[in-house]
Amino acid sequence: MFYESTSVDYSGPFPLLSIDPGPWYHLHTIVFYSLVVAGYWALIAHLRHTKPVFRKQNRLLILSTLVPLSVNFGYIFLDLRPYGHLDLTPFAFLLTSFIIAVGLMRFGLFDVTPMARTRVIQELSDGVAVVDSHGRLIDFNRAFEEILKPREDLFGKRLSECFPAEEMDQAFPDLGEENLQEHILHLKDGRIYEVSSTVLYEKTGLFNGSAVLIKDVTQRIESQHKLEDKTQQLTELNALKDRLFGIIAHDLRGPLINLQETLNLVNSDVISTEERDEILKILGENVEQSVSLMKNLLDWAQSQQKGERLELSLFHVESLVREAVEPLQSLLKRKQQVLELDVSSKLEVYADRERIKIVLRNLVNNSIKFTPVQGKIRVWTEQVQDEVWFFVRDNGVGMSEGQLEKLNKELELESTYGTQNEKGSGLGLMLCRDFLRQHGSKWEVESEMGFGSTFSFSLSALPKDSHPADSDLYKYQ
Repeated sequence: MFYESTSVDYSGPFPLLSIDPGPWYHLHTIVFYSLVVAGYWALIAHLRHTKPVFRKQNRLLILSTLVPLSVNFGYIFLDLRPYGHLDLTPFAFLLTSFIIAVGLMRFGLFDVTPMARTRVIQELSDGVAVVDSHGRLIDFNRAFEEILKPREDLFGKRLSECFPAEEMDQAFPDLGEENLQEHILHLKDGRIYEVSSTVLYEKTGLFNGSAVLIKDVTQRIESQHKLEDKTQQLTELNALKDRLFGIIAHDLRGPLINLQETLNLVNSDVISTEERDEILKILGENVEQSVSLMKNLLDWAQSQQKGERLELSLFHVESLVREAVEPLQSLLKRKQQVLELDVSSKLEVYADRERIKIVLRNLVNNSIKFTPVQGKIRVWTEQVQDEVWFFVRDNGVGMSEGQLEKLNKELELESTYGTQNEKGSGLGLMLCRDFLRQHGSKWEVESEMGFGSTFSFSLSALPKDSHPADSDLYKYQ
């Protein structure tokens, strides 16, 4: 049934078997080639979806199996038989073996390296992508997809299309034929990525595309900014420390030495009574300035010891203002200045009472210092919705534009002399600025040379669920 007849043909250079196919032979041939066609269809369909790293290997496999299949097809259907009966299919299998051997040596056929490399790349937490010479995506790993969260297929798209302009603060960089090193990419949703690329060339030197690495550096950049802020704060604190040591060494040490020398002079009985009274008057002024400076130093030291923790409470504004200006009455009397208080007895604020008292004391003291003899200083308050505004105005010498700029930009405040050569360190205003900042407030300054200055700031009139600053900084009473 498989062969109708068989015989030996001696007509050629060597004996050959001559066969006449039977019905089962034809049925076997039809079934065999049907299965071959189905197998190739499935293999080609798989090849279309396989990873690029395996496509060359799959193509080589298909090519090697086509050789004996083509020869066998010619033997059965096209009657391609040398000497009338010779089947070249076994010889074709030898050629297949040779092609596979070349694949093993040249293309790494059946090598696990590409598979392992692909697995490693897929497991990377950084996005990896490959673009062709036209900038189109031809391969990428899972992390790259997680970064983009695409709504459609990414294959064939340009990277600039994968990162839409409306989602970014700047355009995606053009890769071109040059390596890209650590380009920072900011997205509008707050994410930050670092993009690097390496140019890929053929063995002939022809540009073939680029390998792109995308890292999520959001946390790293944020940590770096925090570190820079901490470094800046530490630098400022060191500068402040040096300045305070300078104040202690000069502004405090100097008056104390003068006090010692003056007392020695008074006790020596070499000066007249009138000279002694004049010296003691000047000495009293110097001591008052030193005491004021010492108070500010102690206030600053206490604030540094407590950190930025505030002791918040609800208190009356009028009693606070009167307590703040009471220690300054002797200075007002000496310069024959008028202090006008216009503060409602009903107003209350929610703040750190001691620190706000220090703020008011230093602002009024600053006005006394820079207001001439018989000048006028006015302190008043106004309530605007849920806030109470404090105002301190004088008709003193005023400030220049440069001094106003330093105050508004929170630059270092320089020590200056008052209208009667009162020595200052700038520490009082610095304390005012820091204490107001801790309350979520900021002073407003209006001044004109020769016409005086007005300092103002606001505080909350009622306790709030959320304070302007970090709630962890506050101790509620």
